Amino acid sequence: MRQQRSVAFAVAAHPDDIEFMMAGTLLLLGEAGYELHYLNIANGSCGTAVHSKEDIIRIRTAEARAAARLLGAMYHPPFVDDIDIFYENDLLAKVAAVVREVQPTIMLVPSPQDYMEDHVNAGRLAITAAFCREMRNFPTDPPIAPVGGGCDSLPRLAPWLAGRVASSRCAGMLCGHLPRACRQAGGAGAAPEPEGMAG
Repeated sequence: MRQQRSVAFAVAAHPDDIEFMMAGTLLLLGEAGYELHYLNIANGSCGTAVHSKEDIIRIRTAEARAAARLLGAMYHPPFVDDIDIFYENDLLAKVAAVVREVQPTIMLVPSPQDYMEDHVNAGRLAITAAFCREMRNFPTDPPIAPVGGGCDSLPRLAPWLAGRVASSRCAGMLCGHLPRACRQAGGAGAAPEPEGMAG
């Protein structure tokens, strides 16, 4: 039987969201041997009170690429401007194509409860894209064949991560379950660590 690749995919709304909400968990996953991927759905076009739209997109893209490089993650380019992240089919088809291409075993996504609609919609798009990864009749843009396998590494990994992120607010979500897993494990690393993840 072929061994499944261990792949973690962070999907967020804007440049710097991954850095603020998910980077620590990504670094731990990288140390544990996971292949890392990085996607901001929006390009940072509204992240300034000083620069033109074109300049801030260029600046924020350079920052995001540098952050992905520092994390050791594969960078995937954004699709839309800030405030244009809507839970709609055209954008879902684009996000789903990347999810099928990356084939993650773990996804880190924004919380479904947040002060900003872009964050909430980024999380919804990522979760639905993961759900649609095996659906042969869901078309992606560009077309990518459906892939099997879900985020089945979470039950094995959650207790190990819980002991390392319990002091944080668990802002990122792993397949939609990490906050619950953190609370259940009580930050004590209640289960034995997966092989190769000591430290």
